[in-house]
Amino acid sequence: MKKWIVPIAAVVFALDRLVKLWVAQALSAGQRIDLIPGVIGICYTENTGMAFGMLSGGTVVLAIVTLVILAGAVWLICRVKLSPMSCVGFALSIAGALGNLFDRVFYGYVVDMIEPLFVEFAVFNIADIALCIGLVLIGLSLFTTPSAWEKRDE
Repeated sequence: MKKWIVPIAAVVFALDRLVKLWVAQALSAGQRIDLIPGVIGICYTENTGMAFGMLSGGTVVLAIVTLVILAGAVWLICRVKLSPMSCVGFALSIAGALGNLFDRVFYGYVVDMIEPLFVEFAVFNIADIALCIGLVLIGLSLFTTPSAWEKRDE
């Protein structure tokens, strides 16, 4: 199942990039399109921080932390047995982290666009969704298949 981590991550990363490129070309900063009025909209936002505007302007620090965490994830993937759920979780998490890291390195900010309109919440992107779902799957796999996390035979 580990062989699927890279292809899944590549597809999610590509989808994230394509949507970000489309939004950046179709909308100007702060402009919003209501997809479902009162429910969800697309709003082009340039985020120099992380979730909810924390560490705003901390692009370099966030990029370095992301690289360290990605290196740790790769090390862990190589060292332990993984369940299918944790493999998908790692693929999504890695894709999400790489998607936002790409933006930070090449633009100095992360492109966010998905805006819930029915609740006061942060604007986010596909990479954020992938990262969150991936981390939930990894966490669930720790509880549902703990034996899959044993050290691999070398």
